[in-house]
Amino acid sequence: MKLRGDLQLRKLGDEHILVYPGQAQQDASKVYTFNETAVQIWLELQERNLMSKV
Repeated sequence: MKLRGDLQLRKLGDEHILVYPGQAQQDASKVYTFNETAVQIWLELQERNLMSKV
C-alpha cells in the first residue's frame, strides 16, 4: 500500500488526527481521528514507504 504524501498524522492532546495540510482550517470534514491501532498501522506503512524509496 502506498501512502499519500500530502497527508500528515498529528497528535492533538490524547487524539491522533490525519489532516490535509493547509486545508484543515477551511474544511473540517477532511480531518480524521485515528485510534492507537490505526496509528501503529499508519506508522508501519510510513516506514515501509520510506524504506522502499531507498
